[in-house]
Amino acid sequence: MKRHTLWTQRRLTGIILMVIFLAFHPGVDPVAVQETARTGVVPNYYLPFHQWTQALFVIYSILAFSALAAYGGAVLSTRVLPHWVGWIALVYGLAGLGLFGFTGDSYPLMHHLLPILMGILLLLRRSELPARSHREEAPPVVEPWAVAGEQP
Repeated sequence: MKRHTLWTQRRLTGIILMVIFLAFHPGVDPVAVQETARTGVVPNYYLPFHQWTQALFVIYSILAFSALAAYGGAVLSTRVLPHWVGWIALVYGLAGLGLFGFTGDSYPLMHHLLPILMGILLLLRRSELPARSHREEAPPVVEPWAVAGEQP
C-alpha cells in the first residue's frame, strides 16, 4: 500500500470518528437531560456513552495530528506546495500531538486549521495554471525556408 493512501485512510478514519463524536451530543444529551429532569438522577447509560465518545475523540486527535505531520513530510518531498508549508504542517502536527498528549484535550478546530490553509493554497496554485493543459506546450516548429529567408 502506498504511503500517501495510508495517511489518507488514517485521516478519513479520524473524520468518521469525529462525526460520531459530534452526533452523540445532539442525539443523546437531550434525552439524558429530560430523564434527569424527570427523575433527578443521571441515566445509567449516559456516562458510558460519554466516555466512549471521549475515547473516539482521543483516537481522532491522534490520527488527525499524525496525518497532518505525514502530509507535511509529503509536501516536503514534492513540489506541489512550497516547502515552508510542509515544515509548518510537520511542526504543527507534532506540536499538536505533544500538546494533546500533555493536556489530554484539544479544540476540534485545531485539527482543521492547517488542512484548510493547505487546501486554500492548493486552490490558489491551481488557478495559476494555464486552463488548456497542465503539460508544457511543444516549442514552435521553425520552417527551414523561414530561417534561410527563402520561400518555396
